[in-house]
Amino acid sequence: MSPVQNSAQCAAAVRGRRVAFLGDMSAATAVGLFGSVALYPLVALQGTVTRRRVPCLPPVKTPCRGLVQGRGTAIRVLAIGESTVAGVGLSHGDETVAATTARALARQTRRPVAWHGHGLSGATVSEAAERLLPHIAAEPADLLIIAFGVNDTLAYRSPSDFADDLAALVTVARARIGDAAVVITGVAPLACFPALPWPLRTILNWRSAALQEAAEGLADRFPRLVVERFSEPLGPHLFAVDGFHPNTEAHALWGEEIASLALPLLATVEEPIPHRTWSTWLTIWRTRGARGGCLPTSNAAPAA
Repeated sequence: MSPVQNSAQCAAAVRGRRVAFLGDMSAATAVGLFGSVALYPLVALQGTVTRRRVPCLPPVKTPCRGLVQGRGTAIRVLAIGESTVAGVGLSHGDETVAATTARALARQTRRPVAWHGHGLSGATVSEAAERLLPHIAAEPADLLIIAFGVNDTLAYRSPSDFADDLAALVTVARARIGDAAVVITGVAPLACFPALPWPLRTILNWRSAALQEAAEGLADRFPRLVVERFSEPLGPHLFAVDGFHPNTEAHALWGEEIASLALPLLATVEEPIPHRTWSTWLTIWRTRGARGGCLPTSNAAPAA
């Protein structure tokens, strides 16, 4: 084999490894990702100090399940996620994102919505899949909400591994609950977290942006799946007292967004479901005088 052939094969192998690691990541996101690796010693040091300073809030009491009344056949909602689904920073299970999504769906469809949340505080996708899935009943669901990202960001999970972990979770969960519609929630932008000091929040935000881009590719790999994206900053008023977890107001807005993303996917379940767009909710929210805010938007392929 000639040296030219050797060089070509080596270059191809390097490109292959780069694609496997970065996927279709934008140049700016790739630069940030590599920057976060270079600055990891600073992240480790500042992260240790921050963990000691931030209060540790408990999750809500289990079980996290309920039924919102309505007429007709019930829509069955299952949420799997990290501390947001576990209700860390909240007072009651009916404030969690599974419950707020259920209420939004019930109001917009006038149908009953049965909801159930399985959350594990501090878990990455792979850890939650291993520990939570065995406890999820093998019974049909219409909507699956998957909420991860913050802990995978903190664990320096690679974007490709994060996307593969999400894909595996979707596949295994659907094998247990049927061909449910799926909403994968956005990876929270850590630059907005009040508990994180600079430059820690900026460096971690580079990684959360990379995980977000990787997750968005799943909409091309699975039918009836949409990926949420946070397009505007999360204001400090949307965080719990620890400055790290979303509060009751944030969960209420989040549930409205997830419901609006899920409605087109659920329209095939039974009778057509009326769809109120997120822009409508955004207009209502802004006219009520909210400032800053958690304003997620859809990113269909059309944080904890």
